[in-house]
Amino acid sequence: MSRTTRLFDLMQTLRRHRRPVSGTVLADELGVSLRTLYRDIAALKAIGAEIEGEAGLGYVLKPGLLLPPLMFSEEELEAVALGLVAQACRFLAHPEHEVQFGCGKYETVVETLANAVAGRRYIAGDTFTAADVYVSSHSGWGMQFGTLERRPEF
Repeated sequence: MSRTTRLFDLMQTLRRHRRPVSGTVLADELGVSLRTLYRDIAALKAIGAEIEGEAGLGYVLKPGLLLPPLMFSEEELEAVALGLVAQACRFLAHPEHEVQFGCGKYETVVETLANAVAGRRYIAGDTFTAADVYVSSHSGWGMQFGTLERRPEF
């Protein structure tokens, strides 16, 4: 398993747990050593993941979206578009390659998008950007044609 896949799986596992979970339990779920888990958590924290942990309590991922306050590059927009098209066509990438295709489990993608827009005026920072146009046009299209469930956040 690649490190990228392992980090992605760790984020997904932390998202599933609403309460703090011990390092031992996380390591067992992911099939890695405790030392590897500590390194992976440190790596995720270094890139901005808000993971809290205390001895005896465990680790918990604070709610929110892990996206830097930058506009998407052309390549990143293409990756997002590919993910939307892949889901619309019911294309399922091999789990180890989901990150490369810019997609994941449908429920996780929709939940992450809902959390990103809930209670916010703009999706990427404090000003209107191309990301707002892009995400709203695709989510609007998805809801209009039934490929995206209607939710209050959208």
